[in-house]
Amino acid sequence: MAEEGKSFLMEWRLIREAICQGRLFREHADGCSVLADTIMPSGLAIRIHIQPRGDQLFLHDGGAAFDEIARHGLTFSKTPRLRSMLRETGFNVSNEGRVFRDHFPLAKVAIAIALTADASFRAATFMIERADVGVSRPLDKEVKEALRLRFPEGRPDFKVTGKNRQHTFDFGMTMGDRTIVVQAVTPDPTSINAAIVKALDISQAPEAKAKAIFVFDPLASWKAGQLNMLELGGESFTLERIKAPGLPLSF
Repeated sequence: MAEEGKSFLMEWRLIREAICQGRLFREHADGCSVLADTIMPSGLAIRIHIQPRGDQLFLHDGGAAFDEIARHGLTFSKTPRLRSMLRETGFNVSNEGRVFRDHFPLAKVAIAIALTADASFRAATFMIERADVGVSRPLDKEVKEALRLRFPEGRPDFKVTGKNRQHTFDFGMTMGDRTIVVQAVTPDPTSINAAIVKALDISQAPEAKAKAIFVFDPLASWKAGQLNMLELGGESFTLERIKAPGLPLSF
């Protein structure tokens, strides 16, 4: 009987570990964070941060709502209206742009996560519907900045000699005897054609040992079949994926 009880406890431990892994549980200096079930309009899950405050919990979205409107190329300056909307359900937004609520009891943490994610989603959709159109940063600058932070050994405006001529890519780095080059691509046919031509030319130069990666914004106005064309020259990633920590750029 004792063995059966031990086995039962072991199964629950494994279930708990599996749930934590599925939620991408992370520990932080001031608490922890988990992925919620709520999905933003862009398709990304919301990560909720949990911090202990005595015998209560303080939860916030880590700025996910404001990150979402930035993905749409929008800005929002009507913060008092957003605060008023959130206060109807006990939430607020900090000066740093985090949707938050405190005084959650520990026993209600699962509900608290769901409610905070819902508040973040409501904040994002509220701002998207009422935002001013912002001035988007050029995609190539976003790519250079993101990769320079993630891969300090690489460099922007990376030059590679192909079979016919030398080409400049937005970013590149050498890994052993191989080279990875990254090019931002927009729906403009000129941008697509130029990226493919450069990638094919370096692929035909064996001594270059280079692989091209294309980065695109999925929220841009892509026409049917355009993204598939990029496969002719290399592998494609969204801008958010190359910004994601831990994602390797490999062969």
